[in-house]
Amino acid sequence: METDTWIIEYRSPNLEAPLFLIWYTDTDNNRTDKFLTYKTGEIFSASSLAAIKAGIATNFEDLKEYDNLIPWLNEQDDSETTLYDMEFAYQGILAEDFSIPVVEGIAKFVNLFGDYVHQDEANIQLRRFMEDRYVKEVWEYYYDVIFWPRFTEGNRFDLWDELPALEIDTIKLVEGIELLMKTFEDNIRL
Repeated sequence: METDTWIIEYRSPNLEAPLFLIWYTDTDNNRTDKFLTYKTGEIFSASSLAAIKAGIATNFEDLKEYDNLIPWLNEQDDSETTLYDMEFAYQGILAEDFSIPVVEGIAKFVNLFGDYVHQDEANIQLRRFMEDRYVKEVWEYYYDVIFWPRFTEGNRFDLWDELPALEIDTIKLVEGIELLMKTFEDNIRL
């Protein structure tokens, strides 16, 4: 049975160890991507893959249950995760390395943050953090210069010698990314 639920391994320069989050596609008409959250709106997390099931069981009454949670728990494979490595992306920004993996890491994190923002009306005020001018500039660069050309040009994209340079105020970008990570992490409960 396909449950459209994944485990996110989230790494950050602000954390000593990765956190593990549950991310799923809801069965609503819009098939909204969401995080497993507490009724308070905080994102559920575990400190290890092994702690996920026990954490859900312990906190079950306090969690917002979704249709496929129980089937997913019954079939869940503890070994598969999707990595969001903001430690890597952040270090890349500090080094002014705007290579594809760094830019892609930032763009994917902005999208992940957006899933949290849009999953509940109570989170809409957080949108401003992902719309920071410098964060948005990197996100747009990723889609304009990397994602869509890679998607539409295929093999020709792989043959490009060099991508157009991303000219950006790195200090302002670092500030925007730090605030985005902090805001996201402030909404996670271990």
